[in-house]
Amino acid sequence: MKTISITVSMYDRSRLASVTLPDTTTVGELMEQCSMRWILPATSFVFRNVGSNELLLESDSLWDANVRDGAELQIFPVVEGGAGDQPRP
Repeated sequence: MKTISITVSMYDRSRLASVTLPDTTTVGELMEQCSMRWILPATSFVFRNVGSNELLLESDSLWDANVRDGAELQIFPVVEGGAGDQPRP
């Protein structure tokens, strides 16, 4: 098992951490740790790899998600909209 050193931040850079993790850590496990440590609201969040501008799937390991040493991952809230958000005629 190898380790990778990355930076994790909030989309607005209000929180930032440098971490070293096993490359087998899943994106979901990392999100869970960030949610607990940073006491994030009960909203859906997603990771974006800043270097590749790709959204990461929770089920992928960091390695499978193409996260390598020196990468920066940003946490973004998932914006959900629907018909109820549309103005009425």
